[in-house]
Amino acid sequence: MSSFYFSYKRVILVDSADLCYAEIPLDEHAILLGKGNVGKSSILNSLRLFLLPEVNFSKCESKFAFRTSDKNSFYSKDQSFQHYFPSASSFLILEVENFTGSHCQILCRGTGYEYKRLFVPLPYNQIRDLFWSCCEDEDGIGQAVEGLTFPSVREKIKKRAPDTLVVNDTDKLQKMLYANDLLNDSETRYSLFPLVEQDNSKVNSLRALFLLLFDMNSNSSAMTKAIADIIEADKKSSNDILNFNIDDFLKKHEQLEQESKQLTIIKNQEIEFSHLKTKFYEYIQLSESDKKYANFMDSLFKEREQTKKDKKIIDDQIKPILKEIKELDDEFKTTNHKLIEVKAKIDTKTTDLKQAQSDFDKGHQIWQQFYISLTINNAIESAQQEHLEKTSQLSALNSEIEAQDQRNKLKNNITIYQNSIARFEESSKNKQFILAEQLEKPVASILASINKRLIQANPNKQLEIDDIEAINRFSSLFRNSGVSFDFYDMSFEKRSVDIFDDLEQQIIDIKEKLRKDKNTLSRLQQSNNSLHRQKDIQELEKTLEDLKLKMETLRKYPIAEANIETFRNQLNDMGIDKRNLEAKRTLIENSLFNKNKKHSALRPKQEVLEEKLVTLIGLEERSKILKGRYKRLKDIESNTTHFYQKTNISINSLNEIEDELSRFDELRNQIILGLHKFISEHIIDDEDNIRVDAPAAKSIKNTFKRLQEIFNELPQKRTILDEQILTHNQSVAQYTNVLTSHEKYIEAFKNQLNRDFQNIAINDLDKIEVNIEVDRRFRNLVAEINKADFHSDESLSSRFYERLKVFVNSFFNEKNSSRLTMDKIVTGLNYRIKKKGSDAWQTKKQSNSTTALINLELAQLLLRRIKKSGCTVTFPLIHDELADINIDQFDWLLPHLNKQGFRLFSAATYSASSELIHKIGNYHEIGSMKTARSYSADRTIVYLGGAEKFLTTEEARKMNIIFAEHPEIIFPNN
Repeated sequence: MSSFYFSYKRVILVDSADLCYAEIPLDEHAILLGKGNVGKSSILNSLRLFLLPEVNFSKCESKFAFRTSDKNSFYSKDQSFQHYFPSASSFLILEVENFTGSHCQILCRGTGYEYKRLFVPLPYNQIRDLFWSCCEDEDGIGQAVEGLTFPSVREKIKKRAPDTLVVNDTDKLQKMLYANDLLNDSETRYSLFPLVEQDNSKVNSLRALFLLLFDMNSNSSAMTKAIADIIEADKKSSNDILNFNIDDFLKKHEQLEQESKQLTIIKNQEIEFSHLKTKFYEYIQLSESDKKYANFMDSLFKEREQTKKDKKIIDDQIKPILKEIKELDDEFKTTNHKLIEVKAKIDTKTTDLKQAQSDFDKGHQIWQQFYISLTINNAIESAQQEHLEKTSQLSALNSEIEAQDQRNKLKNNITIYQNSIARFEESSKNKQFILAEQLEKPVASILASINKRLIQANPNKQLEIDDIEAINRFSSLFRNSGVSFDFYDMSFEKRSVDIFDDLEQQIIDIKEKLRKDKNTLSRLQQSNNSLHRQKDIQELEKTLEDLKLKMETLRKYPIAEANIETFRNQLNDMGIDKRNLEAKRTLIENSLFNKNKKHSALRPKQEVLEEKLVTLIGLEERSKILKGRYKRLKDIESNTTHFYQKTNISINSLNEIEDELSRFDELRNQIILGLHKFISEHIIDDEDNIRVDAPAAKSIKNTFKRLQEIFNELPQKRTILDEQILTHNQSVAQYTNVLTSHEKYIEAFKNQLNRDFQNIAINDLDKIEVNIEVDRRFRNLVAEINKADFHSDESLSSRFYERLKVFVNSFFNEKNSSRLTMDKIVTGLNYRIKKKGSDAWQTKKQSNSTTALINLELAQLLLRRIKKSGCTVTFPLIHDELADINIDQFDWLLPHLNKQGFRLFSAATYSASSELIHKIGNYHEIGSMKTARSYSADRTIVYLGGAEKFLTTEEARKMNIIFAEHPEIIFPNN
């Protein structure tokens, strides 16, 4: 089941239709059983009153179609009203449950032939006690409620459900009963059947379908009328009345012929009028030349004043902008000059930084390469010392006195070096006597920190105890601070006590010095003129240059190192100044750009206005000259304040005005002569008396206007005449189209039904086709209409008029309306079928059973067409003649109806077979219970409680039920 469902739960009749009280479920297949005239059919037919949006029984025969027992006529409004609402205590109640909840629709007697309708948002079990008292009688069937009337019920229900509605308007009922907005609970609260569209055509279709559900015999006129009503309801237009006079069309034709001759006569004068019209149009245009001058002068004055105002506005806008531009330009120059100075300083300081970095790199390289073990100052001293030595050597090579002095020094150094080597070598042999080996390590560490040579001393014997104690006492004067030994206010960095590598290195170093000095002594002992000495001199000179460069580079090294940091800080500060100035300059540039942009945007306007003002002043002088030439312009200029219009201001416009003034008088005379000619040829009457010597301008215009209307209307009149002929033909076509459209409606409806039946299988039928029979006279006339040409500009033949007249006279009589509706055209409905396993169509009249099944399927199909998609409606399908359906077809029919959302609701007398009752499954026996406590002595039948049904053998034995003769059929023991 869809989430949007609509289910009919029960119908209740209170003091209505020969019944005192009856409560019948509608949500399962059921049959009403009982003798004749106990109200079975009345219960079935009462549903029409709920389903249709009506408020009275007027035109009851067509509105509700309650058939009499002989099926040949209908109950009147009086009979129907008195049957269902015989008293003030008569009520009809329908309980419906949809996806918004349960509600009850209550009908009761009104004034005249009206009935009232309440919508109660409660299930029936919550209001049952208002209509029937179930527990206050000894028989257990209940009794009437005292004082039951509409006012009392309404008052009590309002207390239980304040939202109860009383609705007596057909339009509102239609919207409520067939509401289809599934997402609006309040709107669909009381919906019984959600229509796909709530237009009148769909509502009328639903009306016809509801009535069809109560009369399913296709051979009856009711079935034919129902199908016709459904087709009629689907029609889009009601403009289908046949009501016209053939003689009027013939007279109209003669009138059109006479008008055609008159228009031909006027056509012969068309060329002559064309020449006059050209002159008159020019004359009319030139007649406004004096006004043009006045308008020109007015517009010129206004334009000049407005131009002055506009120029002043632009000037006022430009003046402050130019001032701001100058101020910004001065500020830009100042800022840019400062920026140039900063950039120059940055360039100078960058050069200094590069030089300092170069000096640092060179000094660092020399230090790393030659003096890595020395501090910078010691490296400089070492280079200076070496420079002195090399200088001394060079002097010795160049001076014998200095050479001799140098040789003596070298010899002395050689002796000292040899003695030191001998001493170190001797010490190496007696390593065990070196002080570093004889002293305790903490004491040796202190001496090594002072001078490592102290612990390298070797007395070549074991120290005396006094000597060791003296050294220890001296060492005790030092304080260990962790990284150094402090002697009063002096600190000595801790050094390693490992001396043997140092001794070996010292021996190597002394031997190297010894070698160098011997080589130098050897060179000094050579002859002054030897090539070796000259080479040595050159090498020494080059060495001295290198040493000089090293000394200079080393001296710059610490200075450069300090300058790099200083220069970088200065460059950073200068960079900040530069960025600030650049940012300021950018802001000024942007402001200057915007101001210049504004000025550039305004300046063209200023130039245009300046140029325009010069032009306007020139035009003003030129127009004054023209006014002096044409004296009448002075008067027109002073008297035309009411027709001033804005005019194009240019020298060409002024020249054009002057030419028009001259041409105007010439054309006026020519037009008067031309009009005289048309009057003399009787084309137009001289109504305005223009044949005087000086006719007024108004008379000339009026005469020409009347003449122009004659010729201007000539094509239109010819077109109108042709259209009148065509319209004359088509006016007939409009009426005949009503006839042909009815045939199209029928054919389209039939085709749609047959397309739907292609997807439907009924019992043993393989295919089903519907045929709608149409009146023969109607078909013959439509065939003849299709041959006629209604779009010709020639009149239709008299034979056609006569044929149409015969049809109208024969098809409609004086009593019937000339409105052509489907019930006058559709004469019958029949089917042809093809059974499973057979290829042949059967066109003969089908059995009542087959016809009833097809009718039931047709009703379902038509209901689905107008039901809103996406929702489920569990609908009681009325069939009052179950005997028309073969008993073996119920095994297919009932599950099929269930699947389609329908519940078979039928009635029969006790003559109905038990097998039929068994097939349906549920039955309600009407008339077997009566009460003495009824609302009226005329209506005592009561029915309430659930349906009865057949039981299985096992169920029956458990309930101690008496068996019938046939064990497969079991009745409850009442």
